[in-house]
Amino acid sequence: MKYVFRTVLFHFTCILFFGYLYLLSKHDFVSMEGRQIDSLDCLFLSTTVQSGVGYALVRPITHLNKGIIMLQQFCMLSTNVFLLYFLTQG
Repeated sequence: MKYVFRTVLFHFTCILFFGYLYLLSKHDFVSMEGRQIDSLDCLFLSTTVQSGVGYALVRPITHLNKGIIMLQQFCMLSTNVFLLYFLTQG
C-alpha cells in the first residue's frame, strides 16, 4: 500500500511541478482558440499530460516546451511501469 501512496504523491508533485514550468513559459503555448493560456490552463495541461489523456486544448509552439511535455510523459510512463512491477512482486 505504501507504493500506491508514494505513487499518488509523486503524480501530484509532478502535476504541480510541471504546471509551474508551463506557467513560467506560458507565452510559448497557445490554446486551440489562438489565445494565450492562463494559470488554470497550465494546471489543466499538466493534469491531462500526467494522466495520459493528452494535450488538452493547449499546444506548445517552441521545441523547448515540446521537450518539457515529453519529459512529463516519460515520468508518467515510468511511474506506472515501476508501480506495476512492485505490485506484481510477491
